[in-house]
Amino acid sequence: MSNTAPADLARVFVAIELPPPVIAALETVQDALAASQLPLRLTGAAGIHLTLAFLGEIPVARVAVVNAAVVAGAAAVAPFDLRAEGIGMFPNARVPRVIWAGVEGTAEAMAGLTAVRERIAAQLAAAGFTIDRRFDPHLTLARVRDGATGAERAAIGAAVQALPRPAPAPFAVTQISVMRSVLQRGGAVYSALAQVPLRADSA
Repeated sequence: MSNTAPADLARVFVAIELPPPVIAALETVQDALAASQLPLRLTGAAGIHLTLAFLGEIPVARVAVVNAAVVAGAAAVAPFDLRAEGIGMFPNARVPRVIWAGVEGTAEAMAGLTAVRERIAAQLAAAGFTIDRRFDPHLTLARVRDGATGAERAAIGAAVQALPRPAPAPFAVTQISVMRSVLQRGGAVYSALAQVPLRADSA
C-alpha cells in the first residue's frame, strides 16, 4: 500500500528552515538518544525545522494561495535571530510522546517570531485554511514509538533529563519556507515549494 498522496494533493506546511551548523548540533543530541536504545523514532536531519503552520493535505492548485499568504504575512516583519537551546518533552517527562529542542531569543526576536507567525496564520485563515491557534515553538528531535510501554516511556523521560545540555546554536531567520512533505516507508521527504524573504529593512 502506497503512502503517496494523490497527484492533485500536497501535504503542506509553513516553516523556518535551519542552517547546517544548527542541524549538526541537534544531531549530536539525537546521537545520544539513539545510544539509549529506547523505543524512539528520530527525526531525519532534513525534517528538523520550526513549524509555523501545518496545513495537511491540500489541493495542489491551492499552493499558490499559501505562497501569497506567506508573502503578505512576511512582508511586515524584519529578520531576527534565534537559537536552538534546551531539551524538553511533550506532554511531560512521565509519559513523553515527543522530544524537542527549545527555541529561544531576545524579547525582540521572540516578538518577531510571534508576529510573523500570527500574520501568516491570519492570512491563511482569511484564505479559508484551518490553522491551529496554539503556537509552541520547538524543534522535534524524536517521537516515542506507539508501542512503548509505560515503563519504557518513564525510562525515556529519565534518559532525556539526564542528557547534557548542548551549547546554544544560534541562527538568523531571514526567510519563511512553504514546505511539502511526502510520506514514504523510510520517513517523510521534504522539499521547499517557496522561500519568502522577510522584510529587508528594519525601518
